[in-house]
Order: sequence, then structure tokens, then C-alpha cells
Amino acid sequence: MIGWAKSQTLQKQILSENQEDAVADAVSTYREEQQKPAEDRKSLQTVFERSREGGEAKMGMPV
Repeated sequence: MIGWAKSQTLQKQILSENQEDAVADAVSTYREEQQKPAEDRKSLQTVFERSREGGEAKMGMPV
């Protein structure tokens, strides 16, 4: 209902779902990077950091 606070369990569930989505996006982006020539690839860490920044911007909260 509008105006009611969410339970802590629901908040954790939503956060967990958002984190799962962010990791799935990072994995798919990394797999796409592996299809590129070796000179143009980005490291897993770089892909994850960019995914994380995009997730924070999309959700308005840290992932």
C-alpha cells in the first residue's frame, strides 16, 4: 500500500534481486567482450566496475 513502510525482509529481497540483475548484466557484457579481438577486450574487473556504475545510476542506490 502507498504510504506504508516496507518490511526489512522485503527491502533485503529487493536489494538482492537488484544485485542479481547487476551481476547478470556484468556477465553478459563480459561474454560479449570475449567475442572481440584480444586487443580490444576489457578485463573482467573493468566490465564489472562499469556495470556497477550503470546499476547505481539506474537504481539510484549502490549495488
